[in-house]
Amino acid sequence: MHLTMATKTSGFTGRRVQRGASLVEVLIILVVLLIGIFTAIRVFPIGLATLRTTETRTLAVQLATQQSEQLKADSANLPQGIALASFSDPNTREFDGAIDPDDLTPYNGSPNPYFQDVNKFRFVEGEQVKVPLPVSTGFDTGSIYTVKFGPIYLDPAYGDRNADPATLPNAGLFLRVYSTPLLRITAPYDIGAGNNDNSNQVSRSYLRGLQSYLIDYDGDQDEGDDPAQILLQQVAGNDAIYYISYSYFDGADIKSSPDKVRLIGNGNWRTIPLSDIDPTPVTNIVPGSEQVYIEFSRLAAATNFSTSNPYEYKLLRDNFPDGAGLSFANLGLIAFNPTGPNYGQRNAYGQQGFNALIDYSVLDWHILREDREVPSGAVAANKTVTIRTTLGSIKRKGDPNADNTIYDGMYGPGSDDLQVVNLQTGDVLQRGDLATLDPGADYYVNEDDNGTFRSGIIYINTVRVPQGSQVRVLYKAEGDWAIAVQKAFSRYQLLQAGGFPATNSPKSFTKGIADDTSLFFNRSEYNKSVVAQFRYIKEVDQGGTPVEVVAQTPPQQITLAGSLDNPLFISGNDSFAFTNVGVYMGDRKPGTEWQVVGGVVNGVSVRTRVVYRDSNSGVNTAVQGTVTAPGQRVESAGWRIQDVDTYLTRAR
Repeated sequence: MHLTMATKTSGFTGRRVQRGASLVEVLIILVVLLIGIFTAIRVFPIGLATLRTTETRTLAVQLATQQSEQLKADSANLPQGIALASFSDPNTREFDGAIDPDDLTPYNGSPNPYFQDVNKFRFVEGEQVKVPLPVSTGFDTGSIYTVKFGPIYLDPAYGDRNADPATLPNAGLFLRVYSTPLLRITAPYDIGAGNNDNSNQVSRSYLRGLQSYLIDYDGDQDEGDDPAQILLQQVAGNDAIYYISYSYFDGADIKSSPDKVRLIGNGNWRTIPLSDIDPTPVTNIVPGSEQVYIEFSRLAAATNFSTSNPYEYKLLRDNFPDGAGLSFANLGLIAFNPTGPNYGQRNAYGQQGFNALIDYSVLDWHILREDREVPSGAVAANKTVTIRTTLGSIKRKGDPNADNTIYDGMYGPGSDDLQVVNLQTGDVLQRGDLATLDPGADYYVNEDDNGTFRSGIIYINTVRVPQGSQVRVLYKAEGDWAIAVQKAFSRYQLLQAGGFPATNSPKSFTKGIADDTSLFFNRSEYNKSVVAQFRYIKEVDQGGTPVEVVAQTPPQQITLAGSLDNPLFISGNDSFAFTNVGVYMGDRKPGTEWQVVGGVVNGVSVRTRVVYRDSNSGVNTAVQGTVTAPGQRVESAGWRIQDVDTYLTRAR
């Protein structure tokens, strides 16, 4: 049997057909491919730039929120306010309330970096500190404190910790330390017109040391118009420096002293002047409206602290770099008299720990400060633990700046580009190289290109810096990042002059003329929030006094933003923050006048502002202070801005 296989073949026999593309077709394909490639090349940078912008914006939000949370958690340590103050010379400090805090252009065209962008608003007034327990340091034994927003701006003459305080008559312009408001004791008897030594001696028996003062509001308790008098204690037989602020009735309205008025305490009764410039004795002080402070004495480093006067302090460190030029940078390390924490203090706020208030100027908000605790976890084989800064890309000496100059350190030529400070001892920790692990170094940096200055990782030598220690890391970051704080003043005082508030007194405000229900504040206070109370009064007789209080509103929180269509009040070439308080007076009766209770408005808002530069930062060449139309303000040039606002439950 035979099997036959059939094979099916195509019609093509023995040949393979090949087809090729013509040269024209190849060129067309290449053109299409090139168009696609070039399109992709153009799209990717835009996408990457968008991602970078989003990333930095997210980081800015994180930084602002983080700083805001820290401020809320430490609200008792907040300053009473932050203002624009400039120093034309070592003897003159000038406030300027006419500048909008959103204007980041140079102050008066100054090339000085300390008066640019957010650095303009950097004068910190009344930072409160509970004097800590004393420690022994390489400098002295004292209660060590580092100001919250240091390093600080300090004139070289006043940055010498060994200087004789007698040669520093204006030291308070740069760094002033003073008490919280003292305890008021109302005079229990008629001090008499003679004001003789016997009455002084009897009066002094009512004082409770340096914590208190004795005041007689009308001079001789006879309901007359005699000048108010005050009795202030001496310090160890020497005259002491006190300050007072107050409200008074001028026959038509309640007004206030322009600022803290300087007084000398010599153990004798004395009249209270209208201001430092005007010695006219003031009458009709509103009882209870005054606040009195005593100034701490600054001692030279070699001088021993007193055992009986806790109102003393020393500057712990000279300006940076030590002895190497006219540097204005100081770390703001203060040693208080070690007897302070044991000093029972009863003041205007009741019994509390021994507290102090500090005035100073922030050196540079672009110097980032991060307070950390040295981790208590596992220690590496080289005896180190790590701290990572929030921002990487730390600026290193020798790197180019944005303007093609060379970065030479945080404080200028010869200064450091990274510092770690022990907040408990005041020591500036010694830096070493991670590659060599110098046993005498307190911390190490990795000098590689992708090391510490790129990653932000710092290696703490636990042999020399115990775990759990509190440290502050200081550095600048690429992109000119800055974290600044803006704060409404704890107290705004009704100005004794009519019209608009004086720009050299940013804590002042004025009322609208006649029955106008406006409050006017300096432009620097725009968008800040305050709390005020209002009362309605009517005259009992045609003479204008006395008056009868008809009603009083509850406290009202107000944002100084004017109105949506006109956020600033324009007067000639000047502009002011304002608010119409008539909306809070719905129950006001016809025929009554209105007053601000106590002549005082309390600020309650705190703003954390983060600024930085990136490739997409805008540019605006508008001139500072320009107002071309009602409500129009100068935008910030070349910066990206991220704000976070918070509000205090009580004025601080």
